[in-house]
Amino acid sequence: MADSIRKLGRKTLGKSNLSVSKLCYGTLAFSIYHANLSLEKSTLLLTEAYKKGVNFWDTAELYETYSHLNYALKALDNDKDIVISSRSYAKTYKDMKSSIEKCLKEINRDKVEIFGLHEVQKDEFDGSTFRKGALKALIEAKNNGLISAISITTHSAKVVDLAGDIEEIDVIMPLINYKGIGIKDGNLSDMELAIKKAKEKNKGIYAMKVLAGGGLAESIKLAVNYALENENIDSIAIGMDSIDELLFNIDIFLGQENHLDLEEKLKIKKRNIHIEPWCVGCGSCINICPQNAIILEFGQAKIVEEKCVRCGYCITACKDFYIKFLNEKEL
Repeated sequence: MADSIRKLGRKTLGKSNLSVSKLCYGTLAFSIYHANLSLEKSTLLLTEAYKKGVNFWDTAELYETYSHLNYALKALDNDKDIVISSRSYAKTYKDMKSSIEKCLKEINRDKVEIFGLHEVQKDEFDGSTFRKGALKALIEAKNNGLISAISITTHSAKVVDLAGDIEEIDVIMPLINYKGIGIKDGNLSDMELAIKKAKEKNKGIYAMKVLAGGGLAESIKLAVNYALENENIDSIAIGMDSIDELLFNIDIFLGQENHLDLEEKLKIKKRNIHIEPWCVGCGSCINICPQNAIILEFGQAKIVEEKCVRCGYCITACKDFYIKFLNEKEL
């Protein structure tokens, strides 16, 4: 285990003093909205990743994967080294307090290392509210020892820039990839600069969507190495739903080529959002999409492909289950 940690590396997330692996396991891939893995399979993946040095697990209330984390934690001989990060869309004090309590109960822990504000938009900074009630609950939870660090996640370059000036924010999770797909309120250069400035202010930075939600599956090594070469990024969250994906990504992080045979196999896993033709056009998916990548056309929802980062949030919003992920060969 010690050798695995040494090879994969650990970084301290800013002023949080949390030591995390360079590779962060994104557990959205386990959820019913993505691969819908069994508890047994997700546990196999998380424990195997841990053996190889991955101690950082990313989740969110929206993903409904707390049970997967709980199951995996029970399977480990010692889970004290695991760093878990979660977040909530809650805007009020009451709702955020409830979200934190739910997380602790469902992962069966007395403390979660990182908890924060999910998908913050630029216009939230323009007013005087900025989820102040939710932030108050997070500060209180940190003071009471229920969380170690407060985070913010966003697709917006402007939000990353502004969050760097908020003393209470310890960790920022920005969207970034080498093509700049999905970046809001700026371009790739703007996001890189915002991340650099936040890092200089001692914020922990862990990146998401480096593969654009599978949209860059044809260039996995290029996409991951782009993020690895950015010295301002402490860790990179990648969702993986198979041992093949796990082994291949660890190879990239270690600069090894032990599983080159998997590269072509994984390239064909590019996923797209599919909306069934019987969509009733209720608009729920449009309201939740952080990329404004869904429109109504002839009374039905339609994906704007060039904006979509395949986050899957629209799937969670559709009460009739008319939206799903399909591999390209299934379309």
